[in-house]
Amino acid sequence: MMETNAAQLQQWQQVGWLRPLDVSFANLLLEQESEPSPWLAMLAALASYQLGRGQVSLNLASLLQNPTFCLQFPRPRTAMNTVVEPTSPEAVFANTSLHDVIAVLQKSRAVSVVHDSSETDSTAPLVLQQERLYLRRYWRYQQGIKTRLQVLAKQREVNKPALQQVLKDLFGNSAGDGDKLNWQKLACANTLRSGFSVITGGPGTGKTYTVVRLLATLQQLSMAEGGSERILLAAPTGKAAARMTESVRSELNQLTINDSVKQSIDANAVTLHRLLGAKPGSRGFKHHADNPLLVDTLIIDEASMVDVEMMAFVVDALPGHARLILLGDKDQLASVEAGAVLGELCAGADTGGYNSNTVQWLEQVTGESIPAVYTDSAFELSAYTKPDANPYLQHIVMLRESRRFDGQSGIGKLATEVNGMRTAWLQQWLQGNAPAADEPAELYRRIQYLSNTHPTDADFRSLVQNGLADFMARVAKRPGGDSKASCDQWAEQVLDAFSQFQVLCAVRDGEWGTKALNELISQWATAASGSADSGSGSSDHWYLGRPVMITRNDYGLDLRNGDIGIMLLHTPTNTRRVAFLSNAAAANASKMRWVLPSRLTHVETVYAMTVHKSQGSEFRHTVLVLPEHDTPVLTKELLYTGITRAREQFTLVAPQSKVLLDAVQRQVERG
Repeated sequence: MMETNAAQLQQWQQVGWLRPLDVSFANLLLEQESEPSPWLAMLAALASYQLGRGQVSLNLASLLQNPTFCLQFPRPRTAMNTVVEPTSPEAVFANTSLHDVIAVLQKSRAVSVVHDSSETDSTAPLVLQQERLYLRRYWRYQQGIKTRLQVLAKQREVNKPALQQVLKDLFGNSAGDGDKLNWQKLACANTLRSGFSVITGGPGTGKTYTVVRLLATLQQLSMAEGGSERILLAAPTGKAAARMTESVRSELNQLTINDSVKQSIDANAVTLHRLLGAKPGSRGFKHHADNPLLVDTLIIDEASMVDVEMMAFVVDALPGHARLILLGDKDQLASVEAGAVLGELCAGADTGGYNSNTVQWLEQVTGESIPAVYTDSAFELSAYTKPDANPYLQHIVMLRESRRFDGQSGIGKLATEVNGMRTAWLQQWLQGNAPAADEPAELYRRIQYLSNTHPTDADFRSLVQNGLADFMARVAKRPGGDSKASCDQWAEQVLDAFSQFQVLCAVRDGEWGTKALNELISQWATAASGSADSGSGSSDHWYLGRPVMITRNDYGLDLRNGDIGIMLLHTPTNTRRVAFLSNAAAANASKMRWVLPSRLTHVETVYAMTVHKSQGSEFRHTVLVLPEHDTPVLTKELLYTGITRAREQFTLVAPQSKVLLDAVQRQVERG
């Protein structure tokens, strides 16, 4: 082993590889050791670092096999215009065996060694389980989720004849698409089979269509037995909750069912924090195992954004009889915080992997015939007897047919190639080559590539200004009168126009990051509008037409993290206010909210937003900009998420095509 010490940790902190928190945590553990080990400090610091980048644990085997890939340190920071050359991870871990590392950890008082998933009485801050090193709190979160899901996943009794009739009424006898399976019908049925299920699928695959019919199914079955299902809808962010509410209401209005059933369905979704009852200044919640939620079925949308800590709190707050249903796209970016719960649960879901019991049950209640390719008989039996085989495949239905994208052309083709981590077709597209003879050329006009450019170049400026032209025209076209109705209508049109075009960034810092681009585009926008009071056009100024995003839930103003508003002249009062679409549930409530800018404390300009912030949204034209240099944050999941935010038009801005090709072959590895 190479001798590591405090100086090594300080060096890595100096170049931005480790956070001060990581080094402080390591030093704290060393102070409590009777025989301090520099290797304990290094591994503790790296476990903390991995948590900061979304990893629940430090994979020791992966660390020693390929330290650079495992840690994915960013480019070293510069000091006084000089790049500090730190000792590489390869040099630090050269000639180090897994046996030696584990031996060091086993001797430490700071580490509890666990051989299975059972809890221990130890209060040691680190947990070593097989080849993974955890911070104890996150090990407990992960074990708590596994234990609770095992109980929920047990098969439940269901009135099959009643379910068959309800499914027939809601979905018909067949898929309606020739010989294709009705995956929506299968998904709806599968949720009734146990207390835990997942419905996953990409954009346009019918998740909302399915969940509304699921709501109707649950209520009809419950009401037939003289009861009423207590169903709660939730999402990880305010923006996602509002979108879920809107989409469920819209789909519910189009559904032809008994009025009493329709009226029993509450389409209002809330954030998970509000659902559990957040306590100010505390990590805890009002609802937990000793004070569970009053719910029969909990449905969580955009589940890919739920981190391991929040999921642990959710399952802990469920009563014993409740049913948990997760919705989301398993291929999207995981949560910003630690863990990739949905992705891990859905590992292998593309193959189906249904056993004979699942197939028999689903075919009996749905009338669908599941092809052998989606059953475990299509694979070697040994693949399902490995210790790491996914035990949740029987509870997952993947919606596979997109009504929005054609997977063989345009946006759909681009997303499919990126998600499959394939580069051959991408290289042809990046070089501007025409599609093959059997590919529809007109659809490729919907995906464009802008290369070898700089943010200040004319082609990029023209792209952005053309995209914002309708929005800016509507901002300038104020209503003729000063009535509240006309002002609200105008503001709604402005917000709608703004939602048609969006610049997405992979990073916040740098010339292709959100900070720099928002300031630059603000200058272009105010210059084009001729705003006399816009100052420099900086994002610090409340100029007319400034688009802003709420960055923290404000329950006092009923504004949620992710809500977007536009600074406009409120003509009835002749004052400048920020217009937001209302979150009010009442049918007769005003569609608009007008808020004085002085009351908004957590906002940022949003001509450009990060891909993470865009999850749960869609735009007619999406522009995804990549940084000039590669960075660990660039993964195929980030690219896929950015591409699939586009509804009709997608433009990629990549100064270096190699950055894109490298990112396509990098996958988020969490665990």
